[in-house]
Order: sequence, then C-alpha cells, then structure tokens
Amino acid sequence: MGAGGRVLLALMVLAALARAEIMVADSLEWLVVSSPTVAVMRVEGAVRENRDDVGYIQTTLKLALVKALKGQPPPTTTYGILVLDSARPGELNSQPQEGEELLAFWRGHSVRRVLSLKHPPARGEQAAYTSSFKLLRSREEILAAVQPWLARPASKSRKVEVPTGSGAFQGLYSGSTCYLIVPTE
Repeated sequence: MGAGGRVLLALMVLAALARAEIMVADSLEWLVVSSPTVAVMRVEGAVRENRDDVGYIQTTLKLALVKALKGQPPPTTTYGILVLDSARPGELNSQPQEGEELLAFWRGHSVRRVLSLKHPPARGEQAAYTSSFKLLRSREEILAAVQPWLARPASKSRKVEVPTGSGAFQGLYSGSTCYLIVPTE
C-alpha cells in the first residue's frame, strides 16, 4: 500500500472513531401536553442500589407530592435514575438531594421524567428547553414556561432542528445535529 493509501486508511479509521452523536430532547411544552399528570414533587429519600464499572449507581428516589399542576398525581411515588458517583450536586448525572423539589411528568401510572427545580441541568437531553430553543436555568423560568401548557389537550409532535447559537444548541450539541420534540399546536 502506498503513502496515499495509508493516509486514506488512517482517515477512515479516525472517522470511524469519531463520537459525534445526534441529540434529541423533549421540549418542556411537549413534556406537559403529552403527560396526563405533571406535579412538583419533593425528594424524601433515595435508595442506592448497584454501582457499575464506570461509576454510575442505579438509584431509586422516593418522592412526595408538593403541588399537582395537571391531573391527579399520587401522594408518593418512586423514580429510578442513574447517578454518577463522582458528580457534585447540580452537575449532570448528580443525585437530587433530600428535600430538593423536582418537576415530574407521568406516562400512564409511572413517572417518566423528572427535572430538578433547584439545579436544572445546563447540558444534555435532561435539561429544560423550550420550543423557542431557550435553555431554562431557574425554577421561576421553568414553572412560567410550563404554566400556559397545562390546560392544553394532548397533541401530535414534530421533531425540529435546533438552530446553531441558541440556548438549546449550547446544551445539546455534541458534534452533530440537534433536535427538539415540540407540540404541533
């Protein structure tokens, strides 16, 4: 194999090793309209179960109802998450602390997603994004964005590309295209 062939082979190997990942996240509006139940819940405890080789721990949060926003949430429930053992409070994949309030979204009879109201993530698909591509970082912003959608009926969704330079792009970008799931209204 000549020098040109080796360079081409090296480029192909490097391209295969690249870890660009398409990111897709639910907008807050879609989470609200697609969930029959939405509530503010308080962490009352956590049971840490298994630790894997990378340092993630399967954790079951015990949650107590603070305020129902939509539907009829139970007074208590549980929610399983993976937390990174080395993450500090408020960091991506950190464990919510006892007493911390979470915004919980149900699918059927179980919680499908929670969002910290004390330490909303700044990155990843678990952060709070609006259909106008904003990244929300405070309790007040999140609850204000959710409020107008609580009485709206379930609708269909669509996947939209996140514009470069938006808050949602900053939080989702990992080397490839980013999308948000939004209600069709």
